[in-house]
Amino acid sequence: MSGLRFLLRRFRALLHPQRVHDEIAEELSFHIDRRTEDNIRSGIPPAEARREAEGRFGRLTGIRERGYEVRGGRWIESFLQDVVYGLRVLRRNPVFTLTAVVTLGLGIGLNTALFAIFEGILIRPLPFDHPEQLFMVREKTGPESAMMRLSGPDFDDIRDQSRSFEKISEVLPYLPTPLRRG
Repeated sequence: MSGLRFLLRRFRALLHPQRVHDEIAEELSFHIDRRTEDNIRSGIPPAEARREAEGRFGRLTGIRERGYEVRGGRWIESFLQDVVYGLRVLRRNPVFTLTAVVTLGLGIGLNTALFAIFEGILIRPLPFDHPEQLFMVREKTGPESAMMRLSGPDFDDIRDQSRSFEKISEVLPYLPTPLRRG
């Protein structure tokens, strides 16, 4: 069954639950009638044939309810009841509601900001034609010092005196759009 037909059946069950219950009852009745006819043809008296056919199907109420669940009515009804109950609880407790809304807003905003930074640094491709040919030059001023970016004059010296590189650029990586100099 296609997804659209599936959804339409579920919403139909929500909008017209009695019609869906009637269809299920009609279908069950059809099957019980056919089984009763088969029993009568096999020589069982009509009243007993009907009783045996109904007994063979089991509890009809349970079957009707399961049929309604399969057609989507129960799930959507339950979901809507949960939404209405949730809205009622939120309306009764405005402090809790405000706290929940602010917490969700901060959480969503923080996640969005972190993803934007993550995407800008790690996911977005570098703004160069052949990023596989890039390498980084850093400066170390002493044996115990940490590696650090080149100063402006050092960068200018390397750019002006280098003959091994096609192009030399400086990238400031923590900005939304990297600035290049050179």
